[in-house]
Amino acid sequence: SHACGGDSLDRFEKAMVDQIEAAEDDRADFETIKEFAIEQLYALVRNANDSPERKQPLEKIDTRRTPGRSEEPRTLEDQLQAGLEDSFPASDPPSVVSTTISGGAKKLVGTDEVLEKQRQASSKEDRS
Repeated sequence: SHACGGDSLDRFEKAMVDQIEAAEDDRADFETIKEFAIEQLYALVRNANDSPERKQPLEKIDTRRTPGRSEEPRTLEDQLQAGLEDSFPASDPPSVVSTTISGGAKKLVGTDEVLEKQRQASSKEDRS
């Protein structure tokens, strides 16, 4: 399952079950042994399938491609450019707007300048 994924593990399970079922022996309890072997095989395969290290199957590209989508790089580039132009305002970065408010500076909590001014003011008070 680490190297080939779940598909090969399913084929392995089926082949092993076929081998176990085809085995023959004259012992009276051989059918019970075969059933136990198959149960152990199922448990082993279940653990391998649940392993986080199991190789995941590749997704088929045809199922992901949008129907009617071009394979031509130039056409794809044109479609991308058209989409960017259609979403023009949303693709612009936000503008920075400043306002002037009379009545003194507003204390902005958390900015580096405010924190530095608070440190300077507290150190002046400590000296006095």
